[in-house]
Amino acid sequence: MGDAKSSWPELLGKPSDEAKEKILRDRPDVRVIVLPVGSFVTADYNPKRVRVFFNSSGYVAKVPTIGLGFSVSARMCEPAKSSWPELLGVKAVVAKHKIMRDRPDVEVIVVPADSMVTADVNTQRVRVFINTSNNKVVKVPKIG
Repeated sequence: MGDAKSSWPELLGKPSDEAKEKILRDRPDVRVIVLPVGSFVTADYNPKRVRVFFNSSGYVAKVPTIGLGFSVSARMCEPAKSSWPELLGVKAVVAKHKIMRDRPDVEVIVVPADSMVTADVNTQRVRVFINTSNNKVVKVPKIG
């Protein structure tokens, strides 16, 4: 299995059950373990294990990789994106998709601009405020 698949970056943002099925199709010789982000796991390397970490919405939040729970990459060294000013004026569905691709570990909630919302801070949430007449983003989406 020298050229067998060892990571699945294309599964980021996909439903965790779908990801597990795909990994098992590609590598029926491995054990796939599905866990919520933040779960405590052993740090050992196991070439017959793939951990699939999912966010609160059930979507894959880290690149599933053989042996470890995640892949080490230059991107992991960069600070995670926390606001999306480039999405002002963009359709809500496009904005939600972009945020989920950038941060699959957070829940994205689309709300009308004049809605009452709680004042709490939640580092696992992004609210996308929209104009309901045209479904476009009217306030910079940000973590919180």
